[in-house]
Amino acid sequence: MHKPAKELLKDHMSPTRKKSYWGLYCFLLIAALCWLVPFFSSHNIQETNLAKGAQAPSLEHWFGTDDLGRDLFIRTLAGGQVSIGVGLAATLVALMIGLPYGLIAGYYAGRIDSLMMRLVDVLYALPFTIIVILLTTLLGRSIALLFIAIGAVEWLTMARIVRAQTSAIRQNTYISAARTAGLSHRQIIRQHIFPNCIGTVIVYSVLTIPAVILLESTLSFLGLGIQPPASSWGALISEGAKKLDVYPWQILFPTALFSLTLFALNQLGENLRAHYDVNT
Repeated sequence: MHKPAKELLKDHMSPTRKKSYWGLYCFLLIAALCWLVPFFSSHNIQETNLAKGAQAPSLEHWFGTDDLGRDLFIRTLAGGQVSIGVGLAATLVALMIGLPYGLIAGYYAGRIDSLMMRLVDVLYALPFTIIVILLTTLLGRSIALLFIAIGAVEWLTMARIVRAQTSAIRQNTYISAARTAGLSHRQIIRQHIFPNCIGTVIVYSVLTIPAVILLESTLSFLGLGIQPPASSWGALISEGAKKLDVYPWQILFPTALFSLTLFALNQLGENLRAHYDVNT
């Protein structure tokens, strides 16, 4: 049944929706800062000045400088471009693989479902981080290959979730009615199955982004992700950790922005989960 306009407006302005907007606005603000500020800044990301090496935060350098005299504020925002970009791109890869995979497995069921999900179970048994490390070692360590490697791992959860949702939906009487009406399998999936999965897909796509950012940062922290002269939050945190006792600001600011981004995205995902009534 369609809701009246007043009910839709009331639902739109519910406390849950307002909370979800807070996480969205916070993430969008951080993303906008990461992409816009370095473009208009007078400081070059790779500009070095040894005379200003390892300076504490000041009016000229808000986050201080690193050992080579590079402005840490701009490097932190530029690192956010990489971390957030990898998070979004890898989530898109996971969605492109996991969504159709889960729809096909859940809709056709039987032997097709069993075979497809056994493959997922086998891949799930392997440690994610090790798989990504092997893929980045074999394929190289460029940014493009990194998000492809991470996305090639993260699709497994999306496939399982979509498959479970599809399996439940296909039991409804309106699916049987659609078959009786002569709709093809493709039409049923497109017109009836997918629209009823969209809430679940949105929720887990949002929750996948911080998971990917965390995985990329972990790899970069270990020296297996983004390579110099490019940088990411994980790489900056790794550099700052080596000088924590002497120059604490070099790890404080990248860590703070990294943590705030993950918090905002997880908060957004959890509130969307509550709004769409999605169960884990």
